Amino acid sequence: MNYYRMAIRNLIICFPLLFLQSIQAETNIGLIQDEPSAFEGYTLFAPISYTTTYLVNNDGNLVNSWPSSYQPGNVVYLLEDGLLLRTGTIGNPIFSAGGAGGKIQKIAWDGGLEWDYTYSNTEHLQHHDVEILPNGNILMIVWEYKTKLEAIQAGRDPALINAEKLWPDTVIEVEPSGLTGGNIVWEWHLWDHLIQDYDPARNSYGVVADNPQLVDINYTGNPGSGPADWTHVNSIDYNEDFDQILLSVHEFDEIWVIDHSTTTTESASHSGGNSGRGGDILYRWGNPQTYDSGDASDQKFFGQHDAQWIESSMPGEGNIMVFNNGDSRPGNYSSVEEIEPPIDEFGTYYLAPGSAYGPVSQTWIYTADNPSDFYSSHISGAHRLEDGHTMICEGETGRLFEIDTNEDIVWQYVNPVDIQGPHRQGTDDLNNNQVFRCYRYGPDYPGLAGKDLTPGGPIELPEPRSLISGGDYNGDGTRDPAVFRPSTGLWAVRGITRVYFGTEGDVPVCGDYRGDGTDRIGIFRPGAGLWAIRGLTRIYFGRPDDTAVPGDYNGDGSCALGIFRDISGLWALRGITRAYFGGLGDSPVPQDFDGDSTTEISIFRDDNGLWAIRELSRIYFGTGGDNPLAGDYDGDGTAETAIFRPDSGLWAFRGLTRAYFGQATDWVAPADYDGDTADDIGIFRDSSGLWAARGITRLYYGGEEDQPATR
Repeated sequence: MNYYRMAIRNLIICFPLLFLQSIQAETNIGLIQDEPSAFEGYTLFAPISYTTTYLVNNDGNLVNSWPSSYQPGNVVYLLEDGLLLRTGTIGNPIFSAGGAGGKIQKIAWDGGLEWDYTYSNTEHLQHHDVEILPNGNILMIVWEYKTKLEAIQAGRDPALINAEKLWPDTVIEVEPSGLTGGNIVWEWHLWDHLIQDYDPARNSYGVVADNPQLVDINYTGNPGSGPADWTHVNSIDYNEDFDQILLSVHEFDEIWVIDHSTTTTESASHSGGNSGRGGDILYRWGNPQTYDSGDASDQKFFGQHDAQWIESSMPGEGNIMVFNNGDSRPGNYSSVEEIEPPIDEFGTYYLAPGSAYGPVSQTWIYTADNPSDFYSSHISGAHRLEDGHTMICEGETGRLFEIDTNEDIVWQYVNPVDIQGPHRQGTDDLNNNQVFRCYRYGPDYPGLAGKDLTPGGPIELPEPRSLISGGDYNGDGTRDPAVFRPSTGLWAVRGITRVYFGTEGDVPVCGDYRGDGTDRIGIFRPGAGLWAIRGLTRIYFGRPDDTAVPGDYNGDGSCALGIFRDISGLWALRGITRAYFGGLGDSPVPQDFDGDSTTEISIFRDDNGLWAIRELSRIYFGTGGDNPLAGDYDGDGTAETAIFRPDSGLWAFRGLTRAYFGQATDWVAPADYDGDTADDIGIFRDSSGLWAARGITRLYYGGEEDQPATR
């Protein structure tokens, strides 16, 4: 809906004027930037604290969504067959750590459940990431449970078992079967590939530096620390050319490559497979301290995520890209980095005896011009696009952005969804809008073939809307031209008064709060839920995303405080009632639609022109983009449904007339300008201060930044 300059009529007795307007706040969620050079496509993301997955186009408009009963756990992918592959968090009291999942689903475009697999018990839990294989099987990262005694027998220093247990990582390959089944057809266990130099009487004793293919069971990123989630693998990728698996090992600050061509038996050993090395590590990079082949100055990764091979046919193909979070790195900044591993045509990685794995340095590193401007201490990811651009998810802030080959940002989007759902544009009260990763798919991606890609509106709700009231400020029965200047809190009523009341961000809610026939100046402060009626009261009622809807809901002749919460459809009328009517995206249009001098709860639904009046009627009048302008345009004491169409200047009154008056940038301000009890077409043009009432008058009062507050 075009709320930018909308004002609507309300003939409730408490105040003869209501504007439904947007607070013209800075765009801070949803689409922030879209340059012509951005890679055209569709961006998939799943807010980490919410249960719905979203696909948006480059304009930031919703193309499809997949509701779920689970928050992600954590990754989602759009597969080439058009199904959504989604992990879910189901809760497991044994394994309670960041990234916990347990549920893996395939969901159709229309939301139908195609596969629903659970891998969660007292011994194992899927977490963080999964990877689809060319044969349709799925690789999963899994924690497995080891007791303190098992860890000590394996050579773990007892001082490093703070949690009385360990959760070493495992990779399993699952073949989907039926709606809920799955066969584990391959496994790799970190526990089979350990080394330790702590206790010669325990298992796996040896020289760590001489065995870079093994994992030091006593390595911890923070000396003296011994969490159960010891390695915390957070991403998995697959290389079909070499039949290898790439893992991001968060607590070791490095990436590992292992052989997938082995049998499960071979993967538990040190021989077999294409490499001839069984399940041992084929390649590792990022922190050679983990295998005693370097010191702190050699560390490159700091809590990294999303290690992946750059796909074939894309610039940098075969290289490895990593989101280097930079957690605990001096300066605390993030970077996206690309390395060229020392691999030959057979998939063998070179390692000079007695040295660390190469390369010595990265092929490419992206940071912000001011490094600290780009920082996510956890989650996050990045991937290369077909045109050489790079798509980045700064997960902690929910910021998704694309950079071109010159490292200029060409597209930016901020996730507008937190645990409560979509928020309003211009609000700053998001409570965890984190995103684990995002993916950009081009228009020719097979998974989009044959799908309805018609965009809807943005995910975020429109800018905060509130009903602005005003009108008869001296009780003489006529409406007085008046403006409210948000930047200073100035109220100027022509020929009557000038007063300062309120501040930037406040919404005018004038009305006859005493029932004496005279409107009083009042404001609603959305950020705090404050109502302040000049000379009468200050009270807190409502919360930041609410729309103020004062009105005479009980017919006693005076205004009552009221709010509409479209995220739930709640109407709360102070001292009168609470009711649910309407929902997300609906505009409240409280009016006296039946002539009984009582305001009715009612909404206008922009996308289909529905007017719904509680306990009275449902009608369709208007279309997408129209602004509701209900009012008493024939003077019979009953409000008529009416719309204003900004792109053409059309005013249409159901059952009465159609007229063209004003332009798209005008504030529409119909009012009873001549005292005949019928509303007249009128506009306020703040660029010049023009007030124009059709067939009645033209005058100049107010100016830029002012909002009309009259009727």
